[in-house]
Amino acid sequence: MRRLLPLVLLALLAITLLPGLAAVDALDWREARDAEVARATSGSLEWVAPLYANEPWFEKPLFGYTHELVATRLLRWLAPGAPNELTEAAVSRAVRAAIAAALALLTASIGARCFGMRGGWLGGCALASMLGLPLATRSDGAQLLATLLAWLGIGALLDVVRGRAAFPNLTRLFAYLAFGLAFVTAGPMPALWPLLGFAFYFALARRQVGWREVRPLGGIAIIAGVALPWYGVMTALFGGQFLARVPWFPYAAETRGAWFTGPLLALSFTAVLSFPWASLLGASLRDAAMRLRFTRPVGAPDATDADHTSHLVLALMFAAVVPVALYPGPPLTAALPALPAMALLCGRFLDRVLEGDAHPSHLTAATRLAALMGTAAALLGLTLASQLREAAPSLRLLSAALFLACWAPLLADLRGARRLAAALFMLPMLVTSPILFTRVMPQLEPWLNTREVVMALNHTAPPNATVLMPEEPPPSFRLLAHRNLVVTSALGPAAATLAARDGRVYVVFRPAREREVVKALREPVEILLRSPSLVLARVLLPTTAR
Repeated sequence: MRRLLPLVLLALLAITLLPGLAAVDALDWREARDAEVARATSGSLEWVAPLYANEPWFEKPLFGYTHELVATRLLRWLAPGAPNELTEAAVSRAVRAAIAAALALLTASIGARCFGMRGGWLGGCALASMLGLPLATRSDGAQLLATLLAWLGIGALLDVVRGRAAFPNLTRLFAYLAFGLAFVTAGPMPALWPLLGFAFYFALARRQVGWREVRPLGGIAIIAGVALPWYGVMTALFGGQFLARVPWFPYAAETRGAWFTGPLLALSFTAVLSFPWASLLGASLRDAAMRLRFTRPVGAPDATDADHTSHLVLALMFAAVVPVALYPGPPLTAALPALPAMALLCGRFLDRVLEGDAHPSHLTAATRLAALMGTAAALLGLTLASQLREAAPSLRLLSAALFLACWAPLLADLRGARRLAAALFMLPMLVTSPILFTRVMPQLEPWLNTREVVMALNHTAPPNATVLMPEEPPPSFRLLAHRNLVVTSALGPAAATLAARDGRVYVVFRPAREREVVKALREPVEILLRSPSLVLARVLLPTTAR
């Protein structure tokens, strides 16, 4: 079976990451905005600050757009002509999919060194069949790259702490260089949470010697040395305006929420991203707790190195969700760094189930929870199908497949096939990912980006027509439109000077602002297209009519 697991992992990665890469254009908000920033920055003569709408953009470091810049270079090499935006989005997602696959393989490698070959490959399979990996592939390349770098450093420090590093000093240097690259890719919190995880574990286990082996002060100096050149130049150029955003990288541009919602978001985001393996996490934690006590009774068997390592991985998982609780307005993918730790714990538990060494009640409870979560998700899909009629058949198919896949582990456990029940936790994403990304998302594209509006605008308006907007447009519109956009609240005076060659003024606005826009223009407004995201209209002013 060990020989088949690498093939299973590769198959899982192909099925969950590759379907639908070219099915839809860049999605709002994060994917389209990253692509637009990369396009504006690569076309600029000044490669220091990220640019968005021709202004410095302090959302995350410049290196957080590396995946987009690599995709642009790769596309120019593969297709020297003028590829469309759909091809650009597909190539960018393919680059992110490669990063996600590398993260899954790295997780399997760490697990193999800590928990044995089979436990490591099972951990990689668990990560590959979590919802978070394909979701990050289509929305958050910076966090994906920072997570890969952070876990590269964690894997090296784990070897040092466990005494398995042949050259401890070089291994520590490699680890802190990886953390430093995470710092210049996504900011301070994505780079420093691993040290917080090691501190949690050493404080609870009362292992001061282990903390000295990590040598955090020297490591922080290395991280600062790697990050200082870019951060220093940006501070010199933009001062406090830049420094005020740095603590919240890579989500400094997100809408601010209430601070007290942080812990709730951290728990809920982690549960959603780790679906369906969140149901198995509780069983993994209970099993690990029975294997290790910091104060062991007399006569009890000694804890193994794998038992201590599992608790260190647990401490890293809790540390990884701390930034989610601190961010003022994090997106769902902010919890991505916790997923490799969850996958490692689940992989070790699956390994013990296959050995027949795990408590049967733990797996039974996990299968029941998985069935409950699948039922709730299927009901949510049916509710959405009743509201989104254009995607109703696909949503019903997705709900049915999800319901059956989440009940399969419970049915196998009821028949006494515990090993099969453990393996079937990989089934939900295996079944639903192709349906979600190849059928559901293309039918919901009007809700996910503004491609429909841009196509109608290009079909109706003259090539050089200026577009008037009462507020900042969605990033996908700025990315796809390739037009001069005038954003102003004074629509009436602006419209008098912005008529196109056909004598009309083209206006784009959100559906909720239609009454306000019609009132401001003071002329009959012809609605060309209504979409869930934007409304395209045009106005024939009296001055232009004459």
